[in-house]
Amino acid sequence: MIDLLSRFSWGRLLFVFSVALNVVQAVALLFKSALNQIAIDWYTRVQARRERRRKLLLDLYEHLGIFGARYMVVTATFLLDAALADMDPDSEAAGEVQAANRLLAERFSVPFDASMDFMHRHELELPARIRDAIIRMRETAMRVADVSAMTDPVDVNRRTTAVQNIVVEIRTEIRRLLH
Repeated sequence: MIDLLSRFSWGRLLFVFSVALNVVQAVALLFKSALNQIAIDWYTRVQARRERRRKLLLDLYEHLGIFGARYMVVTATFLLDAALADMDPDSEAAGEVQAANRLLAERFSVPFDASMDFMHRHELELPARIRDAIIRMRETAMRVADVSAMTDPVDVNRRTTAVQNIVVEIRTEIRRLLH
């Protein structure tokens, strides 16, 4: 073992290492334009991915801008539906409630549904914290289908407040990610 160490020469090792690096450098010089193009394509893809994520977050931020208000109006349409069940269908009051309900549904249900569809469609592309908050919001918001729960004012208030708080949480997280 000592004989092997005495014959070991740092000069030889450095010479071999230098020759190997020169060979690698010569090969890299031959493929310089190809390697350069690979690096440019990779950087372009990274930048495009970042820009797409940024645009997605800005679009989500815009959708959530008045989502809480739309949710409250959609909730009101469910409450009006519940109130109609207790009214005489031929009465003037029932006609006014139906007209108001139709107007609210036409004006607010479509944008609300578009926002929900946008969140559902892009859910997997969003960061984990935002995705988790959207799932919580969807679970809270979609309970409006339970009409018996919709007639309880305390439950309605609790859910609308919860949805608004989650919307604020998501918008805050988006601002944090974009800045």
